[in-house]
Amino acid sequence: MGKKRYYCHFCDKHLADNPQTRKKHNLGLQHCTNKKLHYALFKDAKELLAEDESKQVCRRYMNTGQCQFGDACRYSHMTPEVRLQLRAQVDRKRQEDNGAVDIETLPQVPLEDWLRRNHFESVELKGTGNEPIAESFESFSLSINELPECLKGVQSIPPSLLPPFMRDYKATLPPPPDWGE
Repeated sequence: MGKKRYYCHFCDKHLADNPQTRKKHNLGLQHCTNKKLHYALFKDAKELLAEDESKQVCRRYMNTGQCQFGDACRYSHMTPEVRLQLRAQVDRKRQEDNGAVDIETLPQVPLEDWLRRNHFESVELKGTGNEPIAESFESFSLSINELPECLKGVQSIPPSLLPPFMRDYKATLPPPPDWGE
């Protein structure tokens, strides 16, 4: 058997597996650059924009389109167009996180269609306000109480995939309170 080898995923190299060699390699310029480039792939737009706005613009890169320092340059190589795109992406993400929704882009679906599509076919709608939506718990006939077509021919279905029975629902309901007795 040969000696153990250390493999660096960032540099795609095999090294002797001893603490001195690993430490020297991990502190080396090539390894640090490869590691930085690898983790830069996973940064989101907000992080990239904040990091870039803290840097000054690289004059050499903006004038000639090249910089001798490349990715190791301490100045920003981001063009104004790319910076605007990142800023727009960050703003869109912030709006999504805050729950801001453009009402005009939402489809207009009548309530009856929504209820039908979401398995509430037999719900009898009453008025608005505090009135009940259905007469009682038994008036719900949900289509989730049936097996899907793809499972109807299967012989041994696990209990977790079997549809619940109405008696199971009734067993989970609390008993009605005794009023005035």
